[in-house]
Amino acid sequence: MRSKSTKAAAAALALATVLSMALGACTSSPSSQETTTTFGGDTNQNEGPALTDLGDSQDLSGRDLTAARLAGADLTGRNLAGADLTAADLGGATLVGVDLHGAILEGANLEWANLEGADLTDAKLGGAGLLHATMTDADVTSAQWGATICVDGTDSDTNGGTCEGHL
Repeated sequence: MRSKSTKAAAAALALATVLSMALGACTSSPSSQETTTTFGGDTNQNEGPALTDLGDSQDLSGRDLTAARLAGADLTGRNLAGADLTAADLGGATLVGVDLHGAILEGANLEWANLEGADLTDAKLGGAGLLHATMTDADVTSAQWGATICVDGTDSDTNGGTCEGHL
């Protein structure tokens, strides 16, 4: 009987070790669990592309970058005209002089982003967060606002439907 119970104990210990390792992987830091997505391939439905997925291309105009994870990224010199950045995380990103005309930035996080001199003409900014963003000399001609949190923390809806004058 002892040999059977010893074998059972060893099997139980081995199983416990495997489960512990599996659970340890599940509780590790979020950065180790991130799923990398690539254009033209399968994408994780909960996350958009990361900066590494964009490659060296400067022209990202018209691209689907929905839910992109670009917080803190330096996108200076990239062309994002007409790109779909719905729900993208661009918090703290550097977008100095970037062409974003006609881009869809609905629900995007642009808090603390540097948009100095960016072209946001005809951009859709409904529900975007611009709190503390730098927008010196940014062109927001014909930008579409709506429930947008402006740079100064006010809501575009309480500012007559715009963030102009609150940048």
